[in-house]
Amino acid sequence: FRLSATSHGSKTRVVQTEALAGTRPRGSTPEADRQLLQDLITSDKDRSENVITGDFIEEVFEDMSSIGLLLEKDEDSVIIDIEDEANIPSNRAELNTGRRKRKVFGSIQRQEENMFFVRRLRQLQHICRLFEGRLADDAQSSDAIRHLLQNLHPTPALNGYPSAAALDFIRMYESASFD
Repeated sequence: FRLSATSHGSKTRVVQTEALAGTRPRGSTPEADRQLLQDLITSDKDRSENVITGDFIEEVFEDMSSIGLLLEKDEDSVIIDIEDEANIPSNRAELNTGRRKRKVFGSIQRQEENMFFVRRLRQLQHICRLFEGRLADDAQSSDAIRHLLQNLHPTPALNGYPSAAALDFIRMYESASFD
């Protein structure tokens, strides 16, 4: 996650994180890389994993709203059209064409369910979705960071969901210890 001010001198503080779930290796040739990307973006399983991870992140953001760290959902609700390609980093391969829209809920800003992008790294490529929330004016940054560290890890992408039941299952059936 990242916590930052929206612009120089601004009092608006923003929390951003990504649902990073659904992964493929990078190909050894451009053609192999394109095929692996196509397999990734058309995989219902991988897209579903990303949606589950995104729902988990939304729950954490909603909890932060309920305890006063993020602005409430219904404050400043609006839909924003994103048309400026400069706002999209060059390492994002869009999964769909046309205009992208993000819902802005005041505390939770997330791309539409079908608005995934691919984060391409040197060895791996991941399906991602961006989530953003605005800190409440009286919220302490340190409290928000502490809450995020305690509640965002591990995400369902790492150990399943719901976390306690998934960890119990892993401990029972996996041969390698990870504790």
